[in-house]
Amino acid sequence: MGKNKKEQTLEHDVKELNNTEENTQNIEDEEQEQSFVDWYDRYVRLSADFENFRKRSQKEKSDLIKYGHENLMIDLLPVIDNFERAVEHAKQAKDIEAIQTGISMIFNQLLSNLEKHGVSAKSAQGQEFDPNQHEAISHIESDDVDNNHVIEEMQKAYFLHDKLLRPALVSVSKGPSTEAVTEESHTESTAIEESDL
Repeated sequence: MGKNKKEQTLEHDVKELNNTEENTQNIEDEEQEQSFVDWYDRYVRLSADFENFRKRSQKEKSDLIKYGHENLMIDLLPVIDNFERAVEHAKQAKDIEAIQTGISMIFNQLLSNLEKHGVSAKSAQGQEFDPNQHEAISHIESDDVDNNHVIEEMQKAYFLHDKLLRPALVSVSKGPSTEAVTEESHTESTAIEESDL
């Protein structure tokens, strides 16, 4: 019936301990909830940042494709201006040599601008035929040029840095004609027979 003071104190301590545990649990739950809210907020911001980055990158790529050749075009505008002046001058000029000199200067200006942007021409004349850089449009028998070598170049190959833009159009040697080979071998055999005598 009557609880002694020790029991009452013990019950009181147990109640306080339970209240403390409940308060601690409530604080931990609140901290976990706040932590979850913080992480979710970070996720949402990071997601938005990534989407903005993706859109910005896509726009930059689109602009690069659209305006990537702007410097080349700016460098070619003076060439166009010079061609316009040359055409106007050619209508009135009587000196063909002056027109040729002017056109040659414009051509050199154009080549210089292209080289400045990494475009270069490569001659195939006399080289061994390479299907990666040459396009054969004919095969010609030749006593002077080795078999499978370029005899004539109709168009040069052009490269952008190390990438082929356009292959060279060439005529390729088939070697000496079969008649020339037959005559040559006949002459050699005749020379051998005569030397044996």
